[in-house]
Amino acid sequence: MSPLRVWIDHEQAPACKPGAHVKLSADESAHVVRSLRARRGDAVVLLDGEGLVVEGKLASADGDGAMVEVIRARTADPLSPAIYVAQGMPKGGTMDDLVRICCEAGAAGVIPLETARCEVKLDADRARTRRERWQQQAVEACKQSGHPWRAEISARHGWPDCLQASTACCCQRSRRVRARSASSFTSQRAVSSGMTPAAPASQQMRTKSSIVPPLGMPWAT
Repeated sequence: MSPLRVWIDHEQAPACKPGAHVKLSADESAHVVRSLRARRGDAVVLLDGEGLVVEGKLASADGDGAMVEVIRARTADPLSPAIYVAQGMPKGGTMDDLVRICCEAGAAGVIPLETARCEVKLDADRARTRRERWQQQAVEACKQSGHPWRAEISARHGWPDCLQASTACCCQRSRRVRARSASSFTSQRAVSSGMTPAAPASQQMRTKSSIVPPLGMPWAT
């Protein structure tokens, strides 16, 4: 049986050391214990959407606050090149399915487009509600596929602003990767070797996008 994949907040990442115990949120605890019927000792994998992959086992099957004992933790590299999907918003629940599939396939981000012939026109409140739902679907896609990096779900944009939005997503992703790489190096290698690593610079590299063949999913192996 494959281990259950469970979501944790990024703020809990520093506590995920071998032998430590991590408390799951109320929602994740209820899902794991009551819906999936997990029991004490069952294998679980914790994901935070920032590259962290924690292998552990369920130490307590409490539906309101389950505890996981950490066995080992590692940081996975993001897929390269980063692929962003700009998608005109169709009617019905099709956009929900598109977001989920793109995120499961390893897309770095999804940019909802409001085009001239688009049948879906969202006001500010509806756009905010839809984006929150799509962000949650990106989380569920990570849990379903095992992908350790959560896709960025952009705010809706018109076609003229699409390229600018994709650049902003790339810059945000670069900051996430640099922050994760710096913290991983500090905790895993620098301390043991007696080195003090420098913090990443604030400058950002310019990025270019391209069309590439489908990529494999190394996190699924």
